[in-house]
Amino acid sequence: MKGFLIFINSIKIEIIRPSLKEMYGAIEFMKKYRLDFDDALIISCMVENNIKSIISYDKHFIKVKEIDVVEP
Repeated sequence: MKGFLIFINSIKIEIIRPSLKEMYGAIEFMKKYRLDFDDALIISCMVENNIKSIISYDKHFIKVKEIDVVEP
């Protein structure tokens, strides 16, 4: 874990803390795509922060039209 934290600190990375607006947006994505809250919150944060792509094996993201999914 220490090595991971050192690595994260060495690269440019921005940690996004979900706002209330993004949490409400997650509820809408839950309804629209039948997602669980954590996946919907990721999508909501991506949309609000103009992030277009996610690298993931999670098949739930494939049905979301607002983002592109890239498998590692």
